[in-house]
Amino acid sequence: MFGGVAGYNRQLGSIVVGVEVENNWSNISGASGVINIGPPSLDDTYTTKLNWYGALKGRIGVAVDKALLYVNGGLAYGEIRHAYLAALNGGAGNTFYKTDFRTGWTLGAGVEFAINKNWTGRVEYNYFDLGRSSIDYGRAQSTWRDTYSVVKVGLNYKFDWATAAVGPVIAKY
Repeated sequence: MFGGVAGYNRQLGSIVVGVEVENNWSNISGASGVINIGPPSLDDTYTTKLNWYGALKGRIGVAVDKALLYVNGGLAYGEIRHAYLAALNGGAGNTFYKTDFRTGWTLGAGVEFAINKNWTGRVEYNYFDLGRSSIDYGRAQSTWRDTYSVVKVGLNYKFDWATAAVGPVIAKY
C-alpha cells in the first residue's frame, strides 16, 4: 500500500482542528471458498480486491507537548473488484466479475508527533465502510458488505503558508 495526504490544520491553544484528503493505491485482496452455487463439493471461490481507496476527512485533536492525539471521520471512496470463480469445468462459462467505484464513510484515530519544525510522523487507524455490493450469476446473486480496517504509518511535511514570507515554519505540537 502506498499513498499520500494533503490537508489544513488550525491550532487554537491545545485544540487542533483540520481537514484532509488522502488517496492510496492498495492492491489489497482476499478470497473465500465458503459460499458455493450448486453442490457443496464444487470448491467455488469468491475474491475481492481493493484496487485503491481514499477519504475526505475532518479531524480534531489535542496537542500534548510535541504530540497530537486525534480522531477523524468523513467520506470514504474506492474501487473494488469482486469475482466469482466457479470450479465446474475449470470455471469455463461460470466466472463472473464486477468492478465498482464505491462511496461510504470512515472513522479513525491516531497520533502525530512533531519531529522538528517542518516534519511530523504519524500512526493512524481507520475503519472504512463502502456499503453493500452484489454480484449476479444469472440464476443467483450474492450480497456482502465492503468494510476494511487500515493501520497507516506516515511522514508529513508541514507548510506554513500564512507566515512563509515572514519566517520559518513552526510545528507547535
